[in-house]
Amino acid sequence: APDWMDDDAPKPWEVDPDAPPPSIGKPSADNMLGFRCSDVGNGNRLVSVYGENLRHVASIGWMVWNGKHWERDERGAITESAKATIARFRTQAEKFASRAEDKETKDAAQKLVGFASASESSARIRAMIEMACSDPSVARTVDSLDSHPYLFNVDNGTVDLRTGKLRAHSRDRKSTRLNSSH
Repeated sequence: APDWMDDDAPKPWEVDPDAPPPSIGKPSADNMLGFRCSDVGNGNRLVSVYGENLRHVASIGWMVWNGKHWERDERGAITESAKATIARFRTQAEKFASRAEDKETKDAAQKLVGFASASESSARIRAMIEMACSDPSVARTVDSLDSHPYLFNVDNGTVDLRTGKLRAHSRDRKSTRLNSSH
């Protein structure tokens, strides 16, 4: 059993006021309550939900996966993803608060709801996005993009020019171009 379960040991949230109570569980896209209540925690929330379809390159900015290739985010997808993440976090926090029974859990739940509400501000949304930029699962270098010289990305897949074999589109190939057959 974790040492905080001993009656004499301090609870994690007594040592670290931002640590969630143990009933919240491990942080994930399905459990946003477990992340820290900070801009860094919000950045982690964003990446946990949308990171698979987001990349950040310092010299380019945010890129989004469109199902066929990575493209520059020119329509605000990162901001919409951040807003949706906070809405999801707030819903989870409110649900947790509605089920809280003891005072300690109710207090922790209300703090989560308050932080989730405050996170809806434009300044907190911008900070969340800024913190997500450097997350190792989304941060890339410009040199890593389009780095496979024998792969040709077309509308119905990616052609390996060495073999002529057509493969399904893949985020992992880091293609940023789609060549038209017209």
